[in-house]
Amino acid sequence: MARNRIWCDGTIQKLERRLALWSVAGVLLAASAILAPGTVVPSVLTTSAWGEAAEAPSLEQIKTTLDEIEADIGRDDITSEALAGLRQKLNAAADALKGKIEELEPRVREVEERLKQLGPEPAKDAPPETAEVAKEREDLTGTFSELDGALKQARLLSLRVDQLSERVAQKRHALYASELLARTASALDPFFWADAFRALSLEVHSARALLETWWSERHDGVLSTLAVLILLGIVVATIAMHRWWFPRLSGGPCDTRAAKGWTAFWVFIWLTLRTPVASFAALMVLDSLGLLTFRLEQILEGLVAGIAVASFGNGVARGLFAPERPERRLVQEDDETSDYVTQLEHRHDEDDGDGGDARSLVEEVERYLRDRKD
Repeated sequence: MARNRIWCDGTIQKLERRLALWSVAGVLLAASAILAPGTVVPSVLTTSAWGEAAEAPSLEQIKTTLDEIEADIGRDDITSEALAGLRQKLNAAADALKGKIEELEPRVREVEERLKQLGPEPAKDAPPETAEVAKEREDLTGTFSELDGALKQARLLSLRVDQLSERVAQKRHALYASELLARTASALDPFFWADAFRALSLEVHSARALLETWWSERHDGVLSTLAVLILLGIVVATIAMHRWWFPRLSGGPCDTRAAKGWTAFWVFIWLTLRTPVASFAALMVLDSLGLLTFRLEQILEGLVAGIAVASFGNGVARGLFAPERPERRLVQEDDETSDYVTQLEHRHDEDDGDGGDARSLVEEVERYLRDRKD
């Protein structure tokens, strides 16, 4: 039982390290896409929480913002989206305070050093110092008091930002747990089916309105036919490339761990890029032909983003666990465990719009491995 526990804990630690590497890789890919030449960066990424003002916010402005954030955190009806916005404001406040502290610290040291050079004030029975020295001492003392007070306030606000960030994280975890453990309606409940029928009718009405808008604004017989032919060509080309190239890729050498790693890496790259690239190409074709309305373009962009997330999870699972070829598997697990983790990764990618919660994924894998070993 102890050996099983050690084996399980070691496996979980390996999975956590790999999940961290996958997250870093995803962030790097997203950053490269955002910072690529010609890419339009959304204004939300280039505008601070205090607007477009060129000047840095004052300490009083930061304090007011933190007061508002603290009040919002205490609300019972706050949503996860609102918490994400508060997190961005806290990050902006932390950066502003860091700049303030870095600006004030050398100035405080400089004024303090100049005061030390003047020496202590003369005693009451000692000869008085000159008027120039007394005036300079008074000015330096006032400046030091002002700068030191501002520095202490900035450090206190920085500590408060850390505390509020911890509260936001705890609140988000609590909301996630409540959503995860929330009781859902039973399939045998007639009210559930009544609500589903009402929601379905609304969705059908929205889809009909969307189609009618497209038909009246963008429909063109020749361009629509051309778009269908090009989209069919993209689908056929993608399927043909996959059937021709993927067996050769996944069937690469696996006699050494380095060879397995390289094969897994290229499998991950291919499965991660295959469907998103084809979907993006189809979106560009429709946009270039002028067949998309503004709303339809938004929907398709969201669909392409969801496909990219699901493809990333599929690439990670297939590249690492190789359910179709056990001898290429980087993780020494049996077929049942590899299939379970692969399906679990797919389910997390489908349930979560941001690629799944790595912590909850690791916890589910941990429970599964312990149940099997016990």
